[in-house]
Amino acid sequence: MARLSLNLLPAPPGAGASCVRRVVKKNACQACVEACPLQAIAVESGNVVIDERQCNQCGRCLFVCPTDALENIQPVTRHWIDDRLVAPLSLQPACVDELLLWHFE
Repeated sequence: MARLSLNLLPAPPGAGASCVRRVVKKNACQACVEACPLQAIAVESGNVVIDERQCNQCGRCLFVCPTDALENIQPVTRHWIDDRLVAPLSLQPACVDELLLWHFE
């Protein structure tokens, strides 16, 4: 009898079913690819592929995706009090898109 392992690994980061490239086959959306500072995101055979060894989970791709299709990316948690970014600060600075989104909300 096989044993069930409770040590499940998290799913790798990637684009889900709502990705524009999956919904509209000839769509040329490159928003996440262009936003990635490490070139960890590529388009292969019309699908968005994220190299999880290169990805540093910065979350910049999350801010630019028009359909919110990217999955299993856990960006750095930011700590805010009123209108100020406070400690503990991360090694990864907030990008302009993140700050604009926070300001809008």
